[in-house]
Amino acid sequence: MSLFDDIPGYRAALSAESEQRDAAFIFASVAIPRRWPRKPIIMEPLTLRRMMILDNVKSPFLCGGDREIRGGDIALFLWVCSPEFCVDKRRRDSFIKSCRTIKAKNALVEIWRNVGAAFYDSPARSGSGESVAYWSIGASIVDTLANEYGWGEAAILDAPLARVLQYFKIVNHRRSAGAGERVPLFNPSDRVRAAWLESQNAQAEKEAAKHG
Repeated sequence: MSLFDDIPGYRAALSAESEQRDAAFIFASVAIPRRWPRKPIIMEPLTLRRMMILDNVKSPFLCGGDREIRGGDIALFLWVCSPEFCVDKRRRDSFIKSCRTIKAKNALVEIWRNVGAAFYDSPARSGSGESVAYWSIGASIVDTLANEYGWGEAAILDAPLARVLQYFKIVNHRRSAGAGERVPLFNPSDRVRAAWLESQNAQAEKEAAKHG
């Protein structure tokens, strides 16, 4: 027996992680159904470029906040992640208007799934206070991957973010290991293991106190 079998749900959590990461290289888009006879709206994965656009317009899907998500927020996210996306205002307004024929509940599920998949391997934030930025996160990721793999700027900006952040994590881990300062890695499944270990320690302390 091993920890994989001893810890309830641990093996399943590891399997889910593997499937999530593999999916970043398999699935390309999602169809959001609209009322018949309208064709579905196609939503493509978040990319670094799309992330920065949505961040710039303060989309609640990326920036959070307490305000209620409105239909306009959903439509704007779908527009930025649409293969039809462009800077033409008339086409944007026409697309957003057409979003009235979708079910908001269905769209919300797929949008949050898109966001969750994109940031699955997002690097952990260091420090508790605010810091001064001298370049954007986009510039940092492009610089890292371009120097490591020789990829062009557009290729990095327009690749699915779920892939880009996996590469970014690998590069940072390899570089830190080479410098003798290995960056600790974290998986969502670690929470399952940590909770189990905590419960085991609590039980051991309880038994020790009983016989002490």
